[in-house]
Amino acid sequence: MALSIWPPKCAPCRAAARHTLALRRGESTVNSTNWFVVQTTPRGELAALADIQAMDGLEAYLPQETRLRRTRKGKVVVQHPLLPGFLFVGTQTRSIFDTLRSKSVRGIIRSPGGAAHPIRSKTVNGTAWNFVDELRSRENAGEFYFTPKNRPLVEGAEVRVISGAFKDQIGRLLSAATAEGRAEIMMSGLFAGRMTVDARALEAA
Repeated sequence: MALSIWPPKCAPCRAAARHTLALRRGESTVNSTNWFVVQTTPRGELAALADIQAMDGLEAYLPQETRLRRTRKGKVVVQHPLLPGFLFVGTQTRSIFDTLRSKSVRGIIRSPGGAAHPIRSKTVNGTAWNFVDELRSRENAGEFYFTPKNRPLVEGAEVRVISGAFKDQIGRLLSAATAEGRAEIMMSGLFAGRMTVDARALEAA
C-alpha cells in the first residue's frame, strides 16, 4: 500500500515535499541513490529495517536517539527511533515498492499527485545538500546522544559530580566554567554549601 499524506507532518516527509518541485525542475543531483521515506507499522521500525537490509539493491537507514532510562536495576542506556514510525530507504535500480514485501512496512510516503518521490541530493547555492547524509552525520557526531554526560550544563539546573572527593553528589550549577575551567555549584545534602569545582567533573543530573 502506498500512502498519500498531505500536508506532511513528519520532518522527512516535509523534506520530500520540498524537493518534489526541485526534482521536476531538473535541478542537479549529487549522487545516483534515490532516498524514499517509508512508514512502518507501530513499533515496527527495527523489524522493517532488518527486512529491507536483507533485500539486495536496497539500503535502509533508521536514525536513532540514545537516552538514559531508569529501571529497577538502575539506569540503562537505550536507543529509540529518532522519527518513530519512519525510516529511509535508498535505491539505485531496485523498485522502492519491493519494501512492501516486509510485513512491518505500512507504506511509502507519496506526494499529492500520487507518485512516490525520492528525497534527492541537490545543489543549493553551489553547496551539496542531502537530508539523509546530514542526519547520518549528525548522529555520528553524537547530536542525538541524550545521556546526561552529553547534555550541556545549564546554569540553574541540577548537576552531578562524577569524580573527585564529592563523586555522585548532586548540586545546582550557579555559574558556568570560567577561563580556568572551574564552575561554581550549590551542593545539597551532607555537603550543602557553595563551592567551586573542576567543570570537567560535572554532568547534567
